[in-house]
Amino acid sequence: MTTGDYLVNYGVSSHLGRFTNPSGHAYAHGDAVVVESPRGLESAVVLAEHRGQFEKIPSGQIVRSLTVEDREHLKDQANRRGDLLAAAEQATPGLVLVDLEILLDDTEAILHAIPLSDDDVTPILDALSATHQIPFRLLDLRQKPIVEEAGCGKPGCGSSKGGCTSCSTSGGGCSTGSCSKNEAKSAAELGARFVELRQQMEAAGARVALH
Repeated sequence: MTTGDYLVNYGVSSHLGRFTNPSGHAYAHGDAVVVESPRGLESAVVLAEHRGQFEKIPSGQIVRSLTVEDREHLKDQANRRGDLLAAAEQATPGLVLVDLEILLDDTEAILHAIPLSDDDVTPILDALSATHQIPFRLLDLRQKPIVEEAGCGKPGCGSSKGGCTSCSTSGGGCSTGSCSKNEAKSAAELGARFVELRQQMEAAGARVALH
């Protein structure tokens, strides 16, 4: 039996988190679990035992192993996800929709999207929520998360103050000349790139069911 923490992969964007293990149950790499993440209750996959390398990554706790009932619910959600994504695409022409995920307990539908303008989409999301009886939330992919461990390690890389947006490039920065060699120049360009990546993932069958 172990009471140690685990590194866990969760969400369609493959978030990495350090999760406590209050039950003391031992998990192995690849085990499917239910976690209470910073976003809510969701399915996840155990990567490894935590050994102190990622102390500041946002964390939650492992609730239990994924059950047969959880797996069946995930299948139902996969079918519903397509309908919700289609409805959102029709209702939000001002967004480039990259993906949509539903939390395991159906408390939220998260739209991964790139706004093409600064227009307030709250009324549209509220209407979608009322129609489909699940709260919709926008995850703006233009916003870079602040993760202190994500810095490149070079002098002047202000990873604790906004990631590569505050990186000093005078000495090379995170990469030659800038923080990103393939930085998109506009929301439209960024959106087109994400859509292309989503299509490639779907064509390759990247979405693997947890079983």
